[in-house]
Amino acid sequence: MATTKQEFVDLADELFEEFADFVSPGVFELTTGFNRQTGEKTNIPQTVDGIQTKVSLKVFEARNVQVGDYMQVYRKRFFEWLPEIGKTIVTMKGIKQQIVDIKYDPADAAVFLHVRRL
Repeated sequence: MATTKQEFVDLADELFEEFADFVSPGVFELTTGFNRQTGEKTNIPQTVDGIQTKVSLKVFEARNVQVGDYMQVYRKRFFEWLPEIGKTIVTMKGIKQQIVDIKYDPADAAVFLHVRRL
């Protein structure tokens, strides 16, 4: 029996509940002030809860990973607009970070960010 998209979304929710002690808000700001999804100018930051951990080499290419890089995981449905490489800065735990790479899980339930301190 095939797994449905909703089952992946439910699993992501369960994982966030299980690891609630590690969840921190990530504040996303567009450096360009342009929201690609709506086509409108905006510089309103959004806050989305995520988990920061060491970079997984199963998700991101090892040749792009530097010492001090992190991976952040977010549930996609909580974004008003999606972050973009080179156009979005994320602040987590008081540290501003640039996005090096973005991956989405096949069911579109989670967003994986490879971030580097500015």
